[in-house]
Amino acid sequence: MSIAYYLTHRQEIEEYLQQQETAADALQEQLESNPDYQAEIAELRARMLGRWTAATSICLPVARLL
Repeated sequence: MSIAYYLTHRQEIEEYLQQQETAADALQEQLESNPDYQAEIAELRARMLGRWTAATSICLPVARLL
């Protein structure tokens, strides 16, 4: 059913998808130019790296025994 709809409304669907992509790109650009967003992303990356480092440092000695 959805394939038939797409085939009969291909142009409208492609235009809609293009509009959504353009809107998403604009939002991403807006977010990435926001200094508060950049600071929050940097903090999240640092926290994730810290957790990954802690988790791998715990697992490495066990893996070496195998």
